Amino acid sequence: GLEVCDAGEMASGDATAHLSLTALAGRGNTTERASWPYSLKYFPDGARYTGLPAARTDPLGLEALSVIDHPTLPVVYDPARSA
Repeated sequence: GLEVCDAGEMASGDATAHLSLTALAGRGNTTERASWPYSLKYFPDGARYTGLPAARTDPLGLEALSVIDHPTLPVVYDPARSA
């Protein structure tokens, strides 16, 4: 079975950080205001595309097993350039 962990009470503007294999669930939004989720995904420079279906990468025309190189997936930190 899967382990369940409760993040505790969270307020508007709170955030969590976790691995990409984490299944998430939340309580329903009971307010009158819209609730907007935001997701960031980081992977190391030189990572290879597996070719598995994914909504984020399917339209990019990436080749399976090639190094991910696409203008919409920029390098956000380059240790060689931070001096």
